[in-house]
Amino acid sequence: MSKRFARKLMEKIRIFGSGISKEKLQKKYNQQIQESFDLPTVNLKKSDLKRAEAEEIGKQMYELEENS
Repeated sequence: MSKRFARKLMEKIRIFGSGISKEKLQKKYNQQIQESFDLPTVNLKKSDLKRAEAEEIGKQMYELEENS
């Protein structure tokens, strides 16, 4: 993972913060996954980025569930 990608991903993660609900995270996760499935025919790199973003959201959902 490049430094630029990692930095951009961390910025997006900070947007969510710790006060976000599981439902909002689930909605965002589903949206990112859907976009990652739609993009491979157009742009494989963007598809990979969307998938990585979705995985980070999934991690946040897991941590939120663990802390509840």
